[in-house]
Amino acid sequence: TQFMRHLMLDPDAPAVIFHGETTTRAQLDRRACQIANLLTDAGAKHGAHVGIALCRSADLVAAVLAIWKVGGAYVPLLAHNPEQRLQSMAETAGITHILVDAKTAAQLPESFAHMTVPLSGDAKDTFEASPLAETDLAEILFTSGSTGNPKGVMLRWRSIANMVQSYRHILDRSEGPILCTTNVVFDMFNGEVTIPLSIGKTIVMADEEEMMLPW
Repeated sequence: TQFMRHLMLDPDAPAVIFHGETTTRAQLDRRACQIANLLTDAGAKHGAHVGIALCRSADLVAAVLAIWKVGGAYVPLLAHNPEQRLQSMAETAGITHILVDAKTAAQLPESFAHMTVPLSGDAKDTFEASPLAETDLAEILFTSGSTGNPKGVMLRWRSIANMVQSYRHILDRSEGPILCTTNVVFDMFNGEVTIPLSIGKTIVMADEEEMMLPW
């Protein structure tokens, strides 16, 4: 909702910068609408739990927004993880669809082929977003499983709203964009996406190599 307010105020403002290419708020929203249509065409409905197995780019941010437009919760996945781990996560979270690009589709085990929704498909760039309640799930995040089986944590919209509010008074005073370096399967990735978009700032997305460089 906060992102849509900023979108209406200044649609041409930069939303995501990746490899020097700028995606405006309007472009990001249109891409999110396209992905939302791809999901609904594949059968995803309000309350769906959708896996995200994508390379880092502006599309990664658009995919998160698309799942929320549908009224679902996203489940971050790493396509190159062992099949047993991915299968356990998919079954535990009740994943119905997995968003993939060309690279990650080739990395996922064949047993997931029936669940994949490629971003390469054609779809309309308008979408009527499903209304969300504060108790609806926004994300299902899994622990590393280093001390046993991965455990899923259910994050609801009221928790996301609390997080954004807690950071707003700090980041509203800062100038410039916010760097997104966190791996999609870590908790702070959500913050590095939702906080900038909610307070009208730009996300600078690091790629898979850049995110590993401390400087």
